[in-house]
Amino acid sequence: MSMTKVLQDSVDIRAPYEAVRDFFFHLDETFVSWSPDHREFERVSGGMGVGDTVRFRETVAGVDYDVTGKILEREDDGGRFFIKFHSKYAWISFEGRTNPDGTVRFTHIESFGKEGGVGARIINWLIFSVLGRKKANWDLILRDMVEDNRLLRERLEGEQRA
Repeated sequence: MSMTKVLQDSVDIRAPYEAVRDFFFHLDETFVSWSPDHREFERVSGGMGVGDTVRFRETVAGVDYDVTGKILEREDDGGRFFIKFHSKYAWISFEGRTNPDGTVRFTHIESFGKEGGVGARIINWLIFSVLGRKKANWDLILRDMVEDNRLLRERLEGEQRA
């Protein structure tokens, strides 16, 4: 069985690859200023490397999200970066790829749910349809992802014009 829900949004950013990558590799410094909805980012254990635990808070349309998770992956090959977090029943990933025209295609993916058979389906139903229904508002989360991507593009492109 696959995840309960997978949300994805991408945006092309006219900024150097390094600027986009550095933004995400230093979320402890950039997260709060990224969006007016972002409230806090904390390095719980260590830094921003694989195996480190981080915590971030944001409030979207009156719904408070307080997420603590472990960094599972952090890669950079000079043309593609990838960072992935895991928190209980959610996986959040950020990827940037250099396009042939020099822009960077940034993709934000959030996946929710427990994989498995009948037991996982019951747990997913309880978590997302009963206990956490207010926070599992997929339309709200996707709208926030789209808005965050718009703000990211405006910020990084604006820094290039400055």
